[in-house]
Amino acid sequence: MSVAGLVSAVKAGTVDISATYNGVTGKLRITVPPALTYTIKGAVVDPATGAPLPAASVDAGGGHSTTTDAAGQFVLTGIAPGSVSLTVSKSGYVMSTQTLSIVGDITVTVRLSASTACDTVGFDEQQTNMMSFSVSIGCNATVRATTTNWVVSTSYGHPAPFIQFLSAAGTSTDGEVVVTGNRGTPFKFLSVDLYSSTTPIPYVITGFLNSVQVFSFRNTQGNTFGDFATVANPTSGTSIDTLVIHLSNPAAPCCSNPMGLDNIRLSF
Repeated sequence: MSVAGLVSAVKAGTVDISATYNGVTGKLRITVPPALTYTIKGAVVDPATGAPLPAASVDAGGGHSTTTDAAGQFVLTGIAPGSVSLTVSKSGYVMSTQTLSIVGDITVTVRLSASTACDTVGFDEQQTNMMSFSVSIGCNATVRATTTNWVVSTSYGHPAPFIQFLSAAGTSTDGEVVVTGNRGTPFKFLSVDLYSSTTPIPYVITGFLNSVQVFSFRNTQGNTFGDFATVANPTSGTSIDTLVIHLSNPAAPCCSNPMGLDNIRLSF
């Protein structure tokens, strides 16, 4: 009971509540019904062919997960009201994540596109100019910023948009992103496009497999003069599950410098 005299239920069942005031005792029996939950059901299909996708993984968090049946159908029960992130994945397809507002039973159709032609992370879903960048989930991979200085530029890119970070005049700052295969899928890193407005780009690119470093190379890319330069991986045949791209941005004393990257090319 709270200081305001309010009683909160902790689980379903029947309970007797009694209270005494000035020598007078009152009692009340209360039945607490089970918590209200709902069902998410639906289908997973290939939008190009309309065919159902069996054996796709469906996850709503909180231990609520399943796989689609032979007809591409799924059912998740016991879903509490509120906002739910529904993630659907299948080998050979682009993972889908959508946020659902659960206020009752809901039926959804999830369309997974084949990923065979989707091995370049180009940040195309980032459509708000100068918005802080934290994560890009698409194709077969997820790119996460591990430094907080990245922003999205929709006015420039290779093609636009791309992600960048800024160094004030006469200062040097670092920016880093980590690339992982969706659902732990191993991949090979082929190349990345780098951009710097006025200064050379020192970089370190490192690949890991099962938390063990399998390659690392560093160099300084000359000034790209408003264009992009493609940096290729000399060990592009090596499989990894984590890629770390670390860029340094030494701005000239005269002026600030934007630096960034686009088109992380992978092979699965």
